[in-house]
Amino acid sequence: MIQVVRNPDTPPELRQANAQALLQDPQAHSALIELFQTESDNGDLTTRIIICQAIAALNNESVIDQSVRAVPRSFIEPLFQSLLSGHAELSSWAAQALVKCHDGVSERLAELVADTLETPAHRLAGISALELIIDRRTVLTLAGLLNDGDAEVRGRAAVALSEMLYLPEPLNDEQFLNSTLPQLRKMNEPAFLLWLMSRQKARLRDTNLRQQQDQQEAALWRDRFFQAQTEKFNLLVSPDEKLKFLKDYLVDQQEDLLRIWALERINDWCKTASVRVGPIAQQLVELLPRFIVDNQHQVRQLTALALAQLDYKIVHPTADALLEQLKKETEPAVQAALLSALGTLESVPALWQALKLLAEDPVGQVDIVVQEAVRAVGKICGAQAGVISVEQIEQIAACLAQSYPRRPDSAGLRSEWVQAMKRIAEQEKFRPQASKHFEKILIQALADPDPGVCSPAVYALSELLGREVLPLLLTEPRNLLDNKDNEENTVRFATVRFAVITAVEKFGGAEYLAPLRRRLDQETDPDVVHRIQGAFLKILESLSLDETYQWALQLQTTGDKEELLSVEVIRILWDKITKSKTAGAVVELDYEKFALSRQAEIAEQKNLPLQAVKWYQKLLALKVPEEYKDNYREKIIYLAMADDSKEILQAAQVAMVEVIKRRPTVLTRIARACDALSLSDDKQLLRRAEIIAALIIPLPSRTLPSSEIARGWQRRATETALALIEQQEKLLAESGKENPEAIKILARLDGRLTSYPSLDAPVQERREALEKLRSIIQSVPEKSDSGPDTERKQKTDDKEQKKSSKSPNAK
Repeated sequence: MIQVVRNPDTPPELRQANAQALLQDPQAHSALIELFQTESDNGDLTTRIIICQAIAALNNESVIDQSVRAVPRSFIEPLFQSLLSGHAELSSWAAQALVKCHDGVSERLAELVADTLETPAHRLAGISALELIIDRRTVLTLAGLLNDGDAEVRGRAAVALSEMLYLPEPLNDEQFLNSTLPQLRKMNEPAFLLWLMSRQKARLRDTNLRQQQDQQEAALWRDRFFQAQTEKFNLLVSPDEKLKFLKDYLVDQQEDLLRIWALERINDWCKTASVRVGPIAQQLVELLPRFIVDNQHQVRQLTALALAQLDYKIVHPTADALLEQLKKETEPAVQAALLSALGTLESVPALWQALKLLAEDPVGQVDIVVQEAVRAVGKICGAQAGVISVEQIEQIAACLAQSYPRRPDSAGLRSEWVQAMKRIAEQEKFRPQASKHFEKILIQALADPDPGVCSPAVYALSELLGREVLPLLLTEPRNLLDNKDNEENTVRFATVRFAVITAVEKFGGAEYLAPLRRRLDQETDPDVVHRIQGAFLKILESLSLDETYQWALQLQTTGDKEELLSVEVIRILWDKITKSKTAGAVVELDYEKFALSRQAEIAEQKNLPLQAVKWYQKLLALKVPEEYKDNYREKIIYLAMADDSKEILQAAQVAMVEVIKRRPTVLTRIARACDALSLSDDKQLLRRAEIIAALIIPLPSRTLPSSEIARGWQRRATETALALIEQQEKLLAESGKENPEAIKILARLDGRLTSYPSLDAPVQERREALEKLRSIIQSVPEKSDSGPDTERKQKTDDKEQKKSSKSPNAK
């Protein structure tokens, strides 16, 4: 063993182990001491260091316990010689070894450091050893050196005291000598040790605080670095440039934080459609698999999550590597990520590994692993029905049923189980096995307090039971359309109601329309409202014409949520009427009249006047009494008053010829509409002219109720024509172009106003023509109840008012 200790070619650990073994053998001590005294070469120097290290590492006993004799006294002298050798490393290890000797060591060291005749190097070496012996006497010895004549000794003693007593560095000599030292002198050894323990705790708190501050500062700089790199990455446009940028932080990169950051960016990047299915996805699949087996668990996790987001056809070649890692993976977060990726890839071999995890102990497993395992089973079974045999699904269904979690805090797990059962139940091939193993669990799940469990159970049972599921869902005491407990449940269970209404839409008939309507009135969730409306209308489509008509009558008075139903039920009713008539069936006149009237009303409500007119025209084609038809004609005329459409005005012209015979009062409303249109507004003037030309001028004079009314309309036509002429004169003066529509309407307002030159004739010729038209109109004095003088006075007053409005002082 001595040769091993001496041999410089032997590994240091082995040399030290042999030296420790020799220290346990008293007969070998002399040989070890002899090695201390040999100073022929560097090899012997390292041997002495090895022996000192062996002594220093002998045991972990407290150096405060002076009763323990760690090594024989015979080693003390050689160790002192090594301490004072002048070789820094040897001296340091000798100091640590001397601490284990105890017998008289502290006294001798105290004498050494206090001896001013000793060399400063020896005294400093003694302080290095003495500071390792922490007791009250040693502290007092070192305190005495604070007034030493050698500055180096004073400084080294101050450093030693700071370290021993957990005092701030550099030591405040004056404060220590005047405050701390007098306290220490009054203490006995136990009191000193208690005081030292309190100082140690204070130092530990300070150290922890500094560590925390350092960590926060380091995290701040790290975050700033990663933020800058993320911004730089986001500014890159080319996918190839982005990938190259991230590769520099992934490939041959030893720093875990950098690789994790790069993989986080890849995960974010993979969420975009262009990456998931684009050319860059293939490059990512070539890059990422090497990190599936990485030593850093977050790297493995992020790699699996990134692959799970890419198009499964591109990623599919990595399935074997992901499965192999899953078999040996121990980190729950990574297991979950691997299962997620394999579920996305619809890997049938992974199905059995997932089932193995469930069969072992699903309750004892980490929830995220179990959740992803069940999710993977559901995805794979749902997607690979053609590959999985009935015998295999029997085994899978039995495993899922047996491992179904029932503890109260496992709602998330129960939801995943029911989702998996739903996916299996959706496959027609697997429904016998699903019904056998799942039906009882799913019916119990309808009463689950968590909507995330109840909702998929509704969908799954709908697949298994078909129409028979509706009594289960809608019969008291389990009526899932009503949440009678409280408002919070009403909000939480919206997804359940959505699922129930989906089943009603799929399997329900006329008997479910009334419950749907009641629920619609109470419902607050917009998605559920939309679903109820869809289900209601789908069932309506399946009803007979008579039943649809009855529901159309009920839905006339509607609230906001029934508005869609009131509109769509009329559309459905009209479609049924049209199909029946096309098939040669006789349709009740009331059905047609009601459907057309409601469609016209709805068009008016939606501000679609032209559509409304077309529905009224269809009503006019029915064999109904003239009184009804006149109502429709009046509607058309009134719509024409409120809209600028020429097509509606033409329809009103036809209606006017008939309605005026029996309802002359219609003229009052037309007159009111015309009089409301300003003669000074170009657009309103043109509209006024069109109404008079279309609805009044074509009427035979005998159809007007009285000569007074006839004169009133003649006056309006004249005023309108004169205003149009004035308007055209103004346009000619300003731009040299008149309004062609206005010229045409003039001819319709008065048959005498037709002699107008072409629009490309000289301006002067057209101006003279307008003057001629004016003189034609004014050549026949208009008969008025107020008389000509009154009328001329009114025109004079009007002109004065116009001049006044143009005056700069007019307000």
